[in-house]
Amino acid sequence: MSNRKRSRGAIRLEMGTLYPGLMRLEQRGLVRGEWDVTDNNRKARFYRITAAGTRQLAAGKAERDRMASIMHALLHEEA
Repeated sequence: MSNRKRSRGAIRLEMGTLYPGLMRLEQRGLVRGEWDVTDNNRKARFYRITAAGTRQLAAGKAERDRMASIMHALLHEEA
């Protein structure tokens, strides 16, 4: 599923945003890119998350969940 569908159109990633980000993730060892050929015979780079990337993703999710919990508590605090 595309990011646009997941975000209901709120996120639009352009090539000028996406590929530099993927390159940074690859340099940090969080994803691995490999050249291959698509179904319609075009050369393309395919990315897979690494074990380090999976760990980083889990840690980031835990931190976002913690922050969301704090914000929820503050916004729904009874006076």
